[in-house]
Amino acid sequence: MLLSRACVCALFVFTSLTSLAVPVTVSSAPEKGQNDPASYQYMTLENGVKVLLVSDNAMALSYASLSVKTGYFDDPEAIPGLAHLYEHMLSKGSKAYPDPAEYKQFLADNGGRSNASTSAWVTNYYMQVSSDKFDEGVARFAAQFIAPTIPKSLVYGERHAVDAEFRMKYSEDSRRKREVLRTLVSRQHPFHKFSVGNLNTLVDQDFISLHQALVNFSQQHYCAERMSAVLAGPQNLTQLSAMAAKEFTAIPKGCSATETYYVEPFDMPLANKALVINTLSKSAHMSMTFVVPNNKQIERGRLNDFIGWAFESYNPSGLEHQLKQQKLIADLSVYEQAIDPTHSLLHINFNLTKSGKKNMDEIARAAQDYLQLFIEHADQALYEQFAQLQRQRFELEYRHKNAEDIRKLATTLLDTSANEVLTFATKPAFPGQDVMNSWLAAFNHHNMLTILEDDSYAPSQVEPLYNTAYEVRKVKLAASTIDKLEFTLPAESKYQADTSGEAAVPGKSKRADFTVIAPLIEQDPYTSIRIYVNHKMASDRDIILNQRLEIRADKALSAITDEAKGNGISVSVGTTSTGLLVTMQGRQGNWPALMEDLLVGLADMPNWDVSASKEKEKLEREFSVYPTLRARDLSYRYLKEMFGMRLSEKNYQSFIDGFKERKFTRFINEYWGESSVDVIAYGPLSSKDTDAISALLARLDTSDKSEKVSAAAKLWDGTFTGGLSHVKYSGSDKIVNLVLLPAAKGSAVEANTQLLAAFLTAPFFHQLRTQDQLGYSVKVYAQDQSGFPYLNFFVQSPQTPVDTLLARIERFNQWAIEQIAGLSADDFELLKLGVSQSRQQRRLNSDVLSADLAESQRLGLPLDYQNQVINQIQNTKLTEFKAWASRLLQQPLQGVMLQGS
Repeated sequence: MLLSRACVCALFVFTSLTSLAVPVTVSSAPEKGQNDPASYQYMTLENGVKVLLVSDNAMALSYASLSVKTGYFDDPEAIPGLAHLYEHMLSKGSKAYPDPAEYKQFLADNGGRSNASTSAWVTNYYMQVSSDKFDEGVARFAAQFIAPTIPKSLVYGERHAVDAEFRMKYSEDSRRKREVLRTLVSRQHPFHKFSVGNLNTLVDQDFISLHQALVNFSQQHYCAERMSAVLAGPQNLTQLSAMAAKEFTAIPKGCSATETYYVEPFDMPLANKALVINTLSKSAHMSMTFVVPNNKQIERGRLNDFIGWAFESYNPSGLEHQLKQQKLIADLSVYEQAIDPTHSLLHINFNLTKSGKKNMDEIARAAQDYLQLFIEHADQALYEQFAQLQRQRFELEYRHKNAEDIRKLATTLLDTSANEVLTFATKPAFPGQDVMNSWLAAFNHHNMLTILEDDSYAPSQVEPLYNTAYEVRKVKLAASTIDKLEFTLPAESKYQADTSGEAAVPGKSKRADFTVIAPLIEQDPYTSIRIYVNHKMASDRDIILNQRLEIRADKALSAITDEAKGNGISVSVGTTSTGLLVTMQGRQGNWPALMEDLLVGLADMPNWDVSASKEKEKLEREFSVYPTLRARDLSYRYLKEMFGMRLSEKNYQSFIDGFKERKFTRFINEYWGESSVDVIAYGPLSSKDTDAISALLARLDTSDKSEKVSAAAKLWDGTFTGGLSHVKYSGSDKIVNLVLLPAAKGSAVEANTQLLAAFLTAPFFHQLRTQDQLGYSVKVYAQDQSGFPYLNFFVQSPQTPVDTLLARIERFNQWAIEQIAGLSADDFELLKLGVSQSRQQRRLNSDVLSADLAESQRLGLPLDYQNQVINQIQNTKLTEFKAWASRLLQQPLQGVMLQGS
């Protein structure tokens, strides 16, 4: 009798586990893309834990992730944030490994790390570790779910970490908007709950202590039947399955609490209602927000992405393009906000111009007309235009799974069949016209809430957690005052088909260089092309104008960017120390046609439709948000000033005050003609493509080549000025963002810096974060600037003065010197293995690899520079590392210290 492939596989795995006496059910492998390099297997353990195995022999690290079907929706009404606090406490020791520091230390010693996140109804945990230590890592990871200790001595201190996380995002308009939305939701619906928690909510109650509430939460919601896990690494499927069965089968069954029952989210009518929100930022938004149904068929069909494609894809006769032409919006976006497993909010959001703020009725009316056109034509034929692009991406994509992929898979596995776990969120399937029609029925004015956001509003109510002013008003569309716009839905783009023709002459530049880097991953069709426009930055004025030019370029090229995005090609605009960088990347496309349009667009700078007076307004607006930036971001902005990579706040303000429109116009008019162009391409470009690009660039190369702008002219030279800078800011947290700079650069210095950062990571976190409870964010890591590596210490504290934090880090560094002196040869070999594997892992995929190669090319480094660093890590001698690390740690710390006013 012949057995099916699935049966043979199940029998083989079961046989390999007989020595463990662990019954498992093994299903056939899930459907995967044709270019996916991994092998997969799905299994269900006897206790109910669902497990996906991912075997990929190219991986240097191994990953484990586990999702639990519980989150802040399950918080007791009296203790908001309890699920979040429990997530923090789970890694503080287990019965098998009781030392609260042991887990993080083990991972750090072996090239690993861990993290977790709490959402509405799912909490996810993950860890990564050196592959040869994966079995030991999984044992520690699983032990947390089998018998966590939840040490009482750490519970009340950990509240401060949760509170600091709450306050870190206090100034984010998106977070504040979410909290306002919760005030409108029915009190019977769990979305109304405060998700994060803070010192005011995480307290002992008269009826129960906080510690006992955590113990109860574990028993009520953490059980095997509500868990799914993913193990991924270079191990074969048999090894991974044995590991999963051995470690996860002991997770106890039987949650004492039932799963949350969901009611309708809103118990008030939404028709003709507007939610008005006062924002901290100066940008104004209008959103048409619909409550839409959600179920497996809708999710599998990705219908919310479908409507996003219809609204966001570039289309000369589409809504976004026409509203931009009318100067009513800067852009629009469509995004989904799940509010429970059966309902979502679908936001059609408009970023308003000044004219748009005065004509919101016109925007809303045009959007409703376009929405009606979409509803009338939303059949399988239109859907296939959208779905085909997504399916091509799924089939073509060649990439090795990373930590984020593994985490998403663990969550998807909770409620998805084994066969669909890889395709469910990536390969759309038409759900049927009946399901489509039912979903479309939600897009009507009776089911729509208008949301208006601006800093000029002065509403009457205040949301109590983030102190955001808001109110609900009645609205009714006014009569239209502009001609009715004529719309069509998206069609196929020229960037999709390979139809390159004769390249046009885009304009004159000093010189054009073209470098093609052959793909190092032959199976991957990924292509990345970077266009560097190098301009002489003669003064601080030029640096600021170049930053503003990025905003202009992004807007001027937006039609090209949007059209490329609709065809799976990402185009981004940024700045470098010598000018502009335009990057295009994807796995299919007509690259010469896209490049031609981008170069023509760049050469047309003097005709870009942005007035310089409005540019000054943008400068002032950006400067005005300094006080509302997240404190962490603010500290890094100041640190960049000390690196000499960004203008100081004082110089910035001085420039704004003296802004002259004619100078800006001159800068724009002269920019392209005084620039050179470097193009660095990576990927399997055909000879036809490279010939077409070369011909295109040859038309740029028409003037004096002796004046080529040197990319190295503006690179940081390793000089750090300022020592320790004390800065007052409007927030309340205290932050130290400090650096230790080696005296040189090169692969050997970078190798030592990486090793030292890995050695310090776990004890720095444990001592300052877990033991001393100094703050939520406590990190030490290796960074680099223009090829110069350095060590970066960051601590954000809710209460400890910055001078105390500085002294504590100095004391830690002295302790570290003593520990390094006693480092054994065996432990050092483990450290080197973990760090080298981490470096190898990050270069497995073409997106990171191509960026590394382009950076090496720009800095004048060998293309195999990162491999040289890995070799240096593997070959570093212990005596050399001890001497180097001791010297660096004895240097004085430099950087910025932010003290709340």
